Amino acid sequence: RDAIEDTTLDPLHPEGLVYERLPNGKMHLVAVEWNVSKALWEAEYGVGNVPTVLGREVGVLNPALNWYILHAWVWQPNPSGMFNNWNPDVTCP
Repeated sequence: RDAIEDTTLDPLHPEGLVYERLPNGKMHLVAVEWNVSKALWEAEYGVGNVPTVLGREVGVLNPALNWYILHAWVWQPNPSGMFNNWNPDVTCP
């Protein structure tokens, strides 16, 4: 199974990498993210049992997508906090 299709949230193996496109067109790695389908998680662990990574609760970023997501802005400092979902210093085309 792919990491995106299971309910394992391993701090050393995030499900995604977040890149920012620079003005010169190159991509710059800015963050990692852990994500798991809320439906899969609740089927395995029950409703109300929120997943955690690195001691932090993982939240539903977009209710329409219904996925638990946690970001860690490792390579681009985030003035809002390392684990905040949005980084005002990163742009997305």
